[in-house]
Amino acid sequence: MKKRIISIFFVVLMAAAMTACGSKEGSSSGKSNSSGEENSTKTGDKSSSAAEEKSITIAYCTEILDENETGYANAVQYGIDQYNARDDAKFHIEDLVKYDANGDVDTQNSQLEDCVATGVDLVILTCVDDVGNKTGAQYCIDNGVKVIDVRGGLYGTADVVCCPCAFANEAAEMRQWWEGYMSENPNTKLNIGVVFATPESTSSFVRVDWVYDFADKYDTVNVIAKDYGEWATDPTQKIVEDWIQTYPDMNLIVCANDEEALGAVNALQAADRLDDVMVTGINGGTSGTSMLQNDQLTVTVGQLKDQAGLAYLEVALKLLQGEKVDFDKTGTVENYDKDYEFLRVITPDTADDWIKYKSQFPWW
Repeated sequence: MKKRIISIFFVVLMAAAMTACGSKEGSSSGKSNSSGEENSTKTGDKSSSAAEEKSITIAYCTEILDENETGYANAVQYGIDQYNARDDAKFHIEDLVKYDANGDVDTQNSQLEDCVATGVDLVILTCVDDVGNKTGAQYCIDNGVKVIDVRGGLYGTADVVCCPCAFANEAAEMRQWWEGYMSENPNTKLNIGVVFATPESTSSFVRVDWVYDFADKYDTVNVIAKDYGEWATDPTQKIVEDWIQTYPDMNLIVCANDEEALGAVNALQAADRLDDVMVTGINGGTSGTSMLQNDQLTVTVGQLKDQAGLAYLEVALKLLQGEKVDFDKTGTVENYDKDYEFLRVITPDTADDWIKYKSQFPWW
């Protein structure tokens, strides 16, 4: 009898050890969870069947986890929390797993491989490079991991769902605003300097390539310089310092994000040229809204991250439940269950309203 009790005790111990070993852990470089708390503290006491609920893991793999992308990741987590609190939730979604590629193609492909290895069910992907990261995206698809490309550059890659909620239209919003400016100021001559991010960053081209078609439309608009500001303030400041000397007639600088715009503003302010050179940004982040309030930035495009997060999750849930997602001819998700507002053009006159809107969301 004593031997039998001891045997049962060891069986229980082995079962407990196997359960512990089967849990998911994050060990890959650039990877983190959205919450530092144990997943067992999830909100929403669903029912006595919660223990049997299917668990889903979503990863957010991004080009660089800066202020803007962190906001998007937080927005997805916001959507996850809302879903988990629903009485009709079909499964439980774990805290979002975040990967930061830090601008490196190979790092991102390795992180996508890690998503497969760690049992991630779906990846929300912002590519470092659309061409270079097709390999990693296809590896996920081939191994049963669903992929949502939030910038649309992977269109044509088998079974990748393109869901560029905001990114597809930032350029269109900015171009439309400047076309309105030209209508109101038809005799204006614009000499434009364009600041991309890096030669590899296709996402920055999507954001600012509009200037070339815009320039072709008007005889008085010319693109006279371009360079790469690395999404950052300091490199852009150095670029614009050189442009001030080389192109004294430059009067508009178009930047890929607000951080680059801040570098342009710093250089122009130091040279006492801010009054005669206009600057644009994109994101509507902390630096962008501050410059708008100080009348230093001409215009930026703000991304309504709360709306984008919910839209990403809507598409993710459909894919995870095997539902069909409709596309238009570019591979972009065509029909959402609700009308989302993804973008808003912000000028100094509307900056306070933008800040008020963002203040509703503590995570933003």
